[in-house]
Amino acid sequence: MTNSLDLKSIKILKQLIIAWILNNLSSNYESFITSVTQSYRNKLAEINLENLFSNLINKSRRQISLSSNRDKVLFTKNNN
Repeated sequence: MTNSLDLKSIKILKQLIIAWILNNLSSNYESFITSVTQSYRNKLAEINLENLFSNLINKSRRQISLSSNRDKVLFTKNNN
């Protein structure tokens, strides 16, 4: 979306893009949102959207993995 706007010479601040992304995440990402917000608070010049999306994808994969593991049950054989 931002690339399409760039082609039309419409610039959107990175801070606004990040705010929009973080505000549209579910409550499952609350710790991620807090972490990102804290890390960018004093480093606005260092905001990198590619890193943000990469971290968000990794967080999503971990959440999917955790939720699928919760549904598994371990059975053991008892010799007694």
